[in-house]
Amino acid sequence: MALDFKIKSNRLVDGIQVQAFFGYRYGNHIGRFSENIKALVVKDNDNYWATSDFSFTSTIAKQLYRNRQAIEEFFRILKSELRLEGSPSRQAIVQINHIYLVLIAFCRLEYFRIMMNISTIYKIRLVFFDCVIPKNFNWNLQIMAYA
Repeated sequence: MALDFKIKSNRLVDGIQVQAFFGYRYGNHIGRFSENIKALVVKDNDNYWATSDFSFTSTIAKQLYRNRQAIEEFFRILKSELRLEGSPSRQAIVQINHIYLVLIAFCRLEYFRIMMNISTIYKIRLVFFDCVIPKNFNWNLQIMAYA
């Protein structure tokens, strides 16, 4: 299984900061980190990625990181916005139902985000408070416009 992760520009590879290996905006280098881990380091503009699979091209390494980032974002939304871990019960069936309903809520929110052309799922809260609640409850909220 290949490891694929983003690294900082001052991370040491072969005893030298990774930014020193690249004179151009793009490139790659195989070297060892200070923990004696051998990795392929890829540079794209000011971003650096490392992978333990040397057969990967620069494009594949960057794409895998983007995929991983999307998966992490999915779980972050489930945990922080939809309270995946907030089931008040210790019974297994109640927790399974809670997880099922959280996944349904995520799908509904994502569908709403796409249909309303909202850039991120985090801005749905602003849209909800700015548009949906005032129209349905006749509230007059003064919330900043989608900052």
